[in-house]
Amino acid sequence: MRNLKFTTKFIIVIISVSVVSILNIFTVSLLEMWGLAQFPPEITFELGEYASNASWNALIEQAESYLTKLAETQAGKYDVTFDRMADDVGAVVAHMERLYESPDAFGGRESPLLEEPPDESRAAAIFVADGIAMTEAIEKEILLLSDVTDMLQSVSRSSLGSVYIGTESGILVNGADQNEIPSDYDPRKRPWYQEAAEQRELIFTDIYANVFDGGLYMSCAAVFRDPEGEIAGVAVIDIPFGTLMGDIDNLRIEETVYAFLLNRKTGKYTARQDYDDHEIREVADAQGAHREILESMTNGDSGFTEVVIDGLNYYIAYLPLSTANVALGLVFKYDEIVSSAMEMKSVIDSTILDARDLLVVRLQRGLFAFTLLSSLVIIAVMIVAIMIAKSITKPFTELMGGVRDVGSGNLDRKIDIRTKDEVGVLADCLNKMTDDLKSYIANLSVITAEKERANSELRIATDIQADMLPKILPPYAGREDFRLAAFMKPAKEVGGDFYDFFFLDDERTKLALVIADVSGKGVPSALFMVIAKILIKNNKDFTCADIFGEVNSLLYADNNSCMFVTTFYSVLDIPSGKYTYVNAGHNAPILYRKGSNEVCYLDLPKSPPLGVFPNKKFVSYELTLQKGDALLLYTDGVTEAFNMSGEMYGKERLLENIAGFTEEFPETIVNNLYDTINDFAGEKPQSDDITLLFCKYFGS
Repeated sequence: MRNLKFTTKFIIVIISVSVVSILNIFTVSLLEMWGLAQFPPEITFELGEYASNASWNALIEQAESYLTKLAETQAGKYDVTFDRMADDVGAVVAHMERLYESPDAFGGRESPLLEEPPDESRAAAIFVADGIAMTEAIEKEILLLSDVTDMLQSVSRSSLGSVYIGTESGILVNGADQNEIPSDYDPRKRPWYQEAAEQRELIFTDIYANVFDGGLYMSCAAVFRDPEGEIAGVAVIDIPFGTLMGDIDNLRIEETVYAFLLNRKTGKYTARQDYDDHEIREVADAQGAHREILESMTNGDSGFTEVVIDGLNYYIAYLPLSTANVALGLVFKYDEIVSSAMEMKSVIDSTILDARDLLVVRLQRGLFAFTLLSSLVIIAVMIVAIMIAKSITKPFTELMGGVRDVGSGNLDRKIDIRTKDEVGVLADCLNKMTDDLKSYIANLSVITAEKERANSELRIATDIQADMLPKILPPYAGREDFRLAAFMKPAKEVGGDFYDFFFLDDERTKLALVIADVSGKGVPSALFMVIAKILIKNNKDFTCADIFGEVNSLLYADNNSCMFVTTFYSVLDIPSGKYTYVNAGHNAPILYRKGSNEVCYLDLPKSPPLGVFPNKKFVSYELTLQKGDALLLYTDGVTEAFNMSGEMYGKERLLENIAGFTEEFPETIVNNLYDTINDFAGEKPQSDDITLLFCKYFGS
């Protein structure tokens, strides 16, 4: 196997082990299957077990189907009842809203109803809560409500229960035959009124005690509104608790079967078969599955499940009603469902017990034989695997040792593996890699030394460039007539931007402000920047326009590299506020006028940068600064900053951002502006030098 590839060797090993294992398992399985085939009682055991389980499952499914259909049937009856109550309440609400919307269309009774004899049905049907003053508005509303008493009495006679109307002013219109109302009765304080007014929709209440006769009732209520959309009152229909109880009692099938209704909003039992006439019970603090089912019913779910209540097993079928916020549950004792299945299972289990014992004996014998044979096969496989593994892994051991020596730094170590498989090829590659690595390390030392020298020179150039710019900021401490701030960040180690400011006279009344941007980046731009900066400062005695003419000619004369510099040069006469400036292709500065709180760009004519055209004449311009005015000079690295989406910072964003900082100190302004640029760019690398020079004029 020496010249075989590693993959081939691995396949041979796997196939050898697999074939031996499969033959072993096949032999044992065949013998045991033959033994089982000679013993039919084992088959009887399986069939008996299957018959027992099938009978059990069939009875459980039958009970589930029966209880589920029973619950659905009863739920339909309750839905009809609650739908009828909802329709009657809806009709009363619609009539009341028409009544309040068009009061002139209803005449009412001409005489005050409360002064009529008590035997008249209409007068006896309207009551006013104790403590309500009989104002003209109340009397007018009573007169209006007298038109609805006939309708309420008609609905009460045809409905399942009594019909009432309570108004926001404390008036009760009773559509029932009973007329005795407690003297302290106020419809606005009743649960049905408060719950309907709070939810502002049709609601079904829990069971409560009626103050009229002391009986238990469930109510369906809904608000009606005045023309302005405000709640004018609540219409309600009561259904006696006995009516609900009558339907539930009819469901009783066996002594252990009972039903209940659950209010899904409050979690209380609306009705239950074990209620008495003076008891309204809340849901008990049940544990385990019982509590989960009650919570599931409250959530509006339906289902059929087994639970444990007070230590006994029950089945519960439950589902929500479609109209009222109520759920129906049916409870059936577990033992009555499964008793027949348990008897059948006991008989079957007893019949097959002997067959099971005999089957266990045969299986034990087979297990012993299987274990013994498997042990022998495993031992043989291990011996063969070890012998083959040593042959296969020997080259790997040699390769690992060589890799370890090379990794520790011994690049002269050679791996001696003479096989023609993948391991041999890998050893040859590793030997070649070691030779290449030695050569690379030798070359890397030379390159590293050169790079370090270049980095050192760049650091020196950076320091030199930084030393040429004003470093003490804010400059001219103690001056109260102006304040300067500057900021510069090159895109590389050295940049082509520069700024400068200096006085032109000994009296320090004329301040020169300069900002420039050399074409390109890096060391060439930095050298050209130094030349331009020196030339501008050396010719400061000229006028603004003449300085640019002179510097342009000098730069053009020896500009074989065709570089150029955009420049903005200006002079501020501090006593008068006169500001003279000249531009050579540079970005227009931003002017802030404090008096008008206006921020705008200076209107500059087009002009070429310095160093491009010979004998070019430049024109200077003037404006006058007032106290509080300010100027921002900047390079195009500000407006041409990009974010990760390729969007440019732009002139409009710069103008908008500086407008929010004009009342800050100049140092704060330039720092805040840079922060906005940095936040805008995000992870996008800086592509150009960023330079800012800000001057705020306070006057002499």
